[in-house]
Parts: sequence; C-alpha cells; structure tokens
Amino acid sequence: MLVLFSGIWHNVDVPEPSRPDLTPTRNEIDSLRERAECAEREREVIRREAEGLRQENERLREQLETARRAGRRQAPFSKSRPSVDAGRPARKPAPREDQAAHRDDTPASRVAGARRGRDGT
Repeated sequence: MLVLFSGIWHNVDVPEPSRPDLTPTRNEIDSLRERAECAEREREVIRREAEGLRQENERLREQLETARRAGRRQAPFSKSRPSVDAGRPARKPAPREDQAAHRDDTPASRVAGARRGRDGT
C-alpha cells in the first residue's frame, strides 16, 4: 500500500531494513589487536633495516668521494695502480753477449804490451 507522506509516496508494506549489530566481538577485537602488534613489529624491523641501509649508503658515498679526490691528485699519465714489485727507474743492463763490446776497466799499464802507437811501435 502506498501512502503520500510529506510530498513523497511511501510503500508501507516494505519493512524497514534491519541494522546489523556492528559492535565487534571479543574474538574480533583480539584478532585485530594481534594484527596491529604484528604490523608494529614488522614496521620496527623495516625501520632498523632502513637505518642500516642509510648508514651503508653514507659510508659508500664517502668512499666514492675519497676515490674521486684521489683520482684528481694523480698525474694525468697514470692510468693504473703502480706495480707492487717495481724497481728503481734505470736503464736495463746490457745482455751478457754484448759485455765484450764494452771497454775493459783494467788500466793499460797492467796489460802486457801496454799502449803502443797506431803503427804498432
């Protein structure tokens, strides 16, 4: 049956929708509390991990900056790390077979037949 009420037609035969009881039960409250505590623990673990990552990031940035500064101080021709077993810079000695080509250190006065002129006299 339709009834006009305040300028709007209403169906009186349709019952009013019942509102369910929205108050949570004790089990629901305990379950929600447990989930909240678990989420808080996870949040704390993630916060600690993020702090550790921030510190590692800062340490690596400092290492990078130190390496960049060290790279600027090197001579422009230095392209790699110096050799660990490098000797003093010098000319290489002559091979053994060429030793005969060098002058003898023995004084001429000690040699039999000491210096003679070019003509052999």
